[in-house]
Amino acid sequence: MSNRQNPESTRDTLAQMLDLLGMEARVVVEEEDQETIYLLIHTDDPGRVIGRKGETLHNLQHLLNAMRLNQVADHPRIRINVDSERRESNRRSHLADRG
Repeated sequence: MSNRQNPESTRDTLAQMLDLLGMEARVVVEEEDQETIYLLIHTDDPGRVIGRKGETLHNLQHLLNAMRLNQVADHPRIRINVDSERRESNRRSHLADRG
């Protein structure tokens, strides 16, 4: 299976990049289609991952795209979003209360 067909490989690469930067986060494949892989970073410190004016997030996304395109020419574009673990925890708690 090529990396093009394996978004989990892309997710793992991003998770390793964040770990090397000392950022505690969990990365999941949010969605994928033929042209784009959407990754979602869950973290308690979204500001650190996003950076000033979104620069850190933009640079991570740019680097990850460059790495993947260097490995597989037709690799889908990668888009990264950030969600706060606290917000996710609150959402799950709210859904549990409703159900």
